[in-house]
Amino acid sequence: LAMYDLGKMYLDGLGCDPNESAAQDWFAKAMEAFVKKEKSNKRKDYWQYRIGKLYSLGHGVEQDHTASAQWFARAAQEDNPYAQYALGGQYQRGQGVEQDYAQAVSLYTQAASHKTRPNAYAQYQLGAMHKEGLGVAVDTKAAASWYSQSYQGFLKMEQTMADDKLYYRLGSMNLTGTGTEVNLMQAKDYLEKAAALGNVDAKYGLGKLHLKEDPEVYDIAKAVTYLEEAAGDDHSYAQYKLGKLLIDGKLIAKDITGGIRWLEKSAEQDNPYAQYYLGKLFLYGDVVDANPDRAVALLNCAIQQGNLPAEYLLGKAFWEGKYIGQNKDRAIE
Repeated sequence: LAMYDLGKMYLDGLGCDPNESAAQDWFAKAMEAFVKKEKSNKRKDYWQYRIGKLYSLGHGVEQDHTASAQWFARAAQEDNPYAQYALGGQYQRGQGVEQDYAQAVSLYTQAASHKTRPNAYAQYQLGAMHKEGLGVAVDTKAAASWYSQSYQGFLKMEQTMADDKLYYRLGSMNLTGTGTEVNLMQAKDYLEKAAALGNVDAKYGLGKLHLKEDPEVYDIAKAVTYLEEAAGDDHSYAQYKLGKLLIDGKLIAKDITGGIRWLEKSAEQDNPYAQYYLGKLFLYGDVVDANPDRAVALLNCAIQQGNLPAEYLLGKAFWEGKYIGQNKDRAIE
């Protein structure tokens, strides 16, 4: 376990400079030790889960979701709630197994309802599954109940551990009123804790939070600072948000060149909103020089990801033939 923790510290740069090579060396040593423990220790399910995590993350071994699913399945059969949750996630995403929402719900339920170690992350996922109707019928009451249970579980976890992902989850739930009442100041405190530990999503969340028109949290300078930090860490949504702010020029100084640069970076990461927004700019040519071919390519990329505004805009453009060649058959399609 110390070997694994050293790997994490080298990977995240905690107490040392980040060093992925050293991190992978320690992870590989941990894997070898975990395999020995799994063969000799009575708590096989725990070591099976830890081995599965290494495969799922590619720590010390080549990333292999099929292998991680197999190890998680072994531990899940021994009623390990962490493995049940992890395997449920792979079924939900279709990683290493065929996507199966119903199976994901079943595994999440086992983990969330564990007699001695109910898994708060599984409870949260069940809230989302019931809310969206994935693998189960839409049930807002069940969703609210699972979200509430998960929030209380996260609060208990916070008392014994300092984890950026946990702080981010608590901050996001306070920000959106998920499982608890909306509390912007509480959200700010948790997100700041997560950001201090290097959580990029938390930096983006703080950027959005400080843009809210609420006197408790509104601070455009802090918003831009957090968005720039997250964008610099390749957070595609921070890049998209920052690009729009720079092009709009209402809250911060207008910078078309800088805005386009951030939007391009976001679009390169397949952010459909950035692809749509950039496509619209290149189509109309009001902000940048018109580039119909580039516009169509970007809008098609967004459409492939299910972006309906991009689909409508491209259809309208083909129908009118004002910015690109008229093609009513493609417009109708």
